[in-house]
Amino acid sequence: MPQGNKRLKQYSTATQEQSSKYVPQPVVRAYEQTGEMVRSHPGSSALVTFGIGVGAGLLLTLLLGRPARRRQTWYEAHMPQWMSREGISRAMSRVLPS
Repeated sequence: MPQGNKRLKQYSTATQEQSSKYVPQPVVRAYEQTGEMVRSHPGSSALVTFGIGVGAGLLLTLLLGRPARRRQTWYEAHMPQWMSREGISRAMSRVLPS
């Protein structure tokens, strides 16, 4: 089994050497700092990642979803006319001075 680990380390080291040629140093430092932070606070990192995923999902749902027609609620359909927004507005306009 140690042979497999040596091979994996060989490939990962070669990949790191190749990527360091193309990736700017500040990006590498930011990547390493992020990895260190995640290792030191795994629970918080998981919750933040979950929150970001839920937020992105809600945002995409709102942006890509087709606009829904506003349906009349049960209360709006069965309430008396005088309790509607227009009825209350008319009653207030009769009571209050102009």
